[in-house]
Amino acid sequence: MEIFTSIIALAAIFLALKFISDEIEESATALAIKIKIPASVAGATLLAIASSAPEFFTATNSAIFFRVFEIGLQTIVWSAIFNVLVIFGFSSIFAKKNLKLPKKGIGRDLLFYLATILFLAFAIFDGNISRTESVALIVFYIFYIAVLFFGKKEFDENEKLEKINQENWKIFFTFTGGISAIGFLCHSMIENGLSLAENLNLPIAVISALIFSIGTSLPDLFLSVAAAKKGNGAGAIANIFGSNTFDIAIGLGIPILIVGQTEVEKSQINSSITLLFLSVLFVAFMIFQNWKTSKIKGFLSLSAFFIMITWFLFTNIN
Repeated sequence: MEIFTSIIALAAIFLALKFISDEIEESATALAIKIKIPASVAGATLLAIASSAPEFFTATNSAIFFRVFEIGLQTIVWSAIFNVLVIFGFSSIFAKKNLKLPKKGIGRDLLFYLATILFLAFAIFDGNISRTESVALIVFYIFYIAVLFFGKKEFDENEKLEKINQENWKIFFTFTGGISAIGFLCHSMIENGLSLAENLNLPIAVISALIFSIGTSLPDLFLSVAAAKKGNGAGAIANIFGSNTFDIAIGLGIPILIVGQTEVEKSQINSSITLLFLSVLFVAFMIFQNWKTSKIKGFLSLSAFFIMITWFLFTNIN
């Protein structure tokens, strides 16, 4: 009975997260237009906050309230793998035609994202993450934003925000109320997930990779597929890497900055980071071929995710 209750609760939480994330993202777009933030900068700041809030609060709650940082770490890494492979896959499959992808924008974001992954791998090499390393992650992200801002003239012609008009009061209440609600929902998600893991005798890493990461990534998936159906390649694919950079640099940097040096289970997270690195290289290889999506690439991407998650589960479930 407890297992069934936890599953129903998690399903309800994920539906609520999707609805609230959609509302926040709409308000974030409206705010970016009002204050005239360049599209590339908005995508990596306001829109990243909106789309990555579930991952951020999962990491923050797990570190501060549950003292199990592994939950947030595995969730963010596997959410990134999901975003790279599954979002690319479904967007490519459901697009009415092959999507043309912006070379400069994707090349820029991919370079920074790979650097972020390598820095994370270096940070956990000794089995812990320190406040100094968390500050370095945050500073690196600020540098990334600076590059986006000063390069706005070069990139923005291919990166347009969808026109959305909202009253200032609605933007304010949607942001503050929505972010608060996501924080509460993620806390409840972790409670129910840990209960499910205990009742099924599953490792935390498995629950984080299989449930938390996918559940928190669903809002991004639906938004990207919607953009792909409209023929917006930049909106569907190009923001994946920038959003994932936010997840690692800020989603992991802020919690460690708050709680201080934290130990990590190297054996499990090292395999997850290796799979993340391979997933990025795999999708990058397909993109670099002709800078277009295709249904074949989409199915290959989904197959790669299935193989990776199956291997991870097989090696981590006793």
